[in-house]
Amino acid sequence: MENFIREYRLADPSICDSLVALFKKAVNAKLVYEGTIGGNSAVDHRYKKSTDFSLENAGKLGKPDEFRDVSYRNELAVFIQDYLDETKINEHGGTFRIKHPPQIQWYKPGEGFYAWHLDGAHDLCDRALVFTTYLNDVTDGGGTEFYHQRHTASPDKGRTVIFPAALTHVHRGVVSKTQHKYLLTGWLYWT
Repeated sequence: MENFIREYRLADPSICDSLVALFKKAVNAKLVYEGTIGGNSAVDHRYKKSTDFSLENAGKLGKPDEFRDVSYRNELAVFIQDYLDETKINEHGGTFRIKHPPQIQWYKPGEGFYAWHLDGAHDLCDRALVFTTYLNDVTDGGGTEFYHQRHTASPDKGRTVIFPAALTHVHRGVVSKTQHKYLLTGWLYWT
């Protein structure tokens, strides 16, 4: 049965290093914030503990070329188009757009999105698809586990996972007790 989870790999994984460097610069500039859950942006460490940075603020830290943002978006656009073509969503599902800039999330050892959740619930139900790119290799946990699909995406640097934000794709982060995890996450919204 089709699971609607697709995994792609950046042709140039050094893009990830540039995005992690951007995040570290954001930490030093105090542009990061505690990770939140839900549309009301609640901080609740029972469900999720991370440090996040919205790429909306990347311009405060330098030009997009410095952090390879354009290179990342170009590769992501190809992945999204491939996903829409492979799953036939283009033919039957409507149109989408990225409404908000993606965010980079940093999970220190022992941190994660512990709770099973879906990304398109409550006041976020206009989210159609999720894209996540792992920005570093994590060899001790660190992936994304999908409940119904019984699938875990491996946290390999440059791997990009695209999946529906809908109730069919309940998922959670696999916590690494020993390693840091950096990932970039964003959403395509129904238009």
